[in-house]
Amino acid sequence: VIRAALRAGALHYLIKPFSRSALQEQLRHVASLRTRLDKLGEARQEDVDQIFGTRPPGSRELPKGLAAPTADLVERILRDHPEGLSASECAE
Repeated sequence: VIRAALRAGALHYLIKPFSRSALQEQLRHVASLRTRLDKLGEARQEDVDQIFGTRPPGSRELPKGLAAPTADLVERILRDHPEGLSASECAE
């Protein structure tokens, strides 16, 4: 039954008998999910993955050959220079 529900698109599943508080918690979660989706506008894959719980918050898939410390450093440098930098300026 659970596999069929997942194949049909269910994101959460309550097994009977369930408590009122469990139902309320799931309803709050669905409302929160809808709110977050409404606020997204044009979503990126990482946004969708985070909302649907397929990736933990803060995790991201980096391109092959790019290490997380390097990506963090480049991100920090670019945030410090909102006017933008060329690749060679960023590398300095």
